[in-house]
Amino acid sequence: MIEGIEKKVKYLREYSTLRSALFLGMFPLTIISIQELYRFVSTQYAYDILLQFIILFSSFILVNKELFPYLKPPDNSVIKTLAISSSIFVSSLVLKLIGSFFVGTADPQGLAGTTLSKQEYFEHLMILPVIGIGEELLKLTIFLGLFSLLPGNKLVKFFGALLLVSFSFGFLHSFGYPITAVIPIFLGAIPTIFATIYYRSIIPAILEHIFWDGFTFTFQYNNNFMVFIMMILMIFFFVQIFRNKET
Repeated sequence: MIEGIEKKVKYLREYSTLRSALFLGMFPLTIISIQELYRFVSTQYAYDILLQFIILFSSFILVNKELFPYLKPPDNSVIKTLAISSSIFVSSLVLKLIGSFFVGTADPQGLAGTTLSKQEYFEHLMILPVIGIGEELLKLTIFLGLFSLLPGNKLVKFFGALLLVSFSFGFLHSFGYPITAVIPIFLGAIPTIFATIYYRSIIPAILEHIFWDGFTFTFQYNNNFMVFIMMILMIFFFVQIFRNKET
């Protein structure tokens, strides 16, 4: 297993200290954005869109061509992409449940009793791809910076960066959720960045993120028939994205 990981991470580049520091700049930039954007927008929907736009724009400005190798499905295969995404989903779920047990609550994000109106539900569905892409790019960007700056051989740097970026992602959620959310989200983020680096593709992690948030929003919406229809359409839409990759 370890030998397989070593082979998979051997291609990871190391950057200059300045460039790596720029990658890591995404972390404080995101914190500032989370804290300050409410001054400029009046709705949660506008806030979410603007926050993810800043993450997307900053990621591509700072990292640019380093992201391109990760922007294609693994082996250009729909089946493999969906299989990896499903594996991430299950692994993240198990780790989040372990994290919830560790912090002593089945509702670490404080979402129990939350319901969405029809308009809120559709707004959440519309921005699912933006959130999935933005937050996975954020994790990848920070990972690349950490990997380059940490001491040790590539395997040590890989696992060190993996744990640090996952914890950083969990910590960012402490600004919008109870502190109990940090550990479950930290643990749940580990499989996403692991799969992104191991398969050199961010697509499975993005899909998993979209599906995970989609199910979360679904459980907060009280129209079961509409939920069923929207989830089927969402799954169909994302399968269609990759179908042509197989042909």
